[in-house]
Amino acid sequence: MERDIGARLRYYRERAGLSPDEMAARLEISATKVRNLETATNVIPIALLTRAARVLGVTVGDLYGPHDPVVGADAERTRAAHAVLSHPETRALIEAYYAAPESVRETFSGLLKSLAGR
Repeated sequence: MERDIGARLRYYRERAGLSPDEMAARLEISATKVRNLETATNVIPIALLTRAARVLGVTVGDLYGPHDPVVGADAERTRAAHAVLSHPETRALIEAYYAAPESVRETFSGLLKSLAGR
C-alpha cells in the first residue's frame, strides 16, 4: 500500500510541477525524505500525508485512492483531459446531456460525430 501511495504522491507532485526539493521545502522535510516517501522506503505518517495533500491541492483520499496514477506518455494527455473536464461549462454540458432522454442523447451524439467527421 505504501508503494501505491508513494507512486500517487510522486504523480501529483509532478503534476503540480514541483521538484522533490520544492516539495521538501513546502513540507519542511529533506528532499531525500520526499524521494524515500515516493519510493515507499519509509511509511508515510498521516500528518505528513495530510500536509502533502494540501500542498498538492488534492485530498488524502486521492493519495490513498482506488485508482492508479497515470504516468509516462499518457500523463500529458491526462493533464489536458483533466483541464477540459474540470471546466464549469464541460460539467454543465455533461449534466444537460444525461438529463435528456436517451433518444435525444443518441441523436445529439450522432450529430456531434457527424460534425466531427467521424
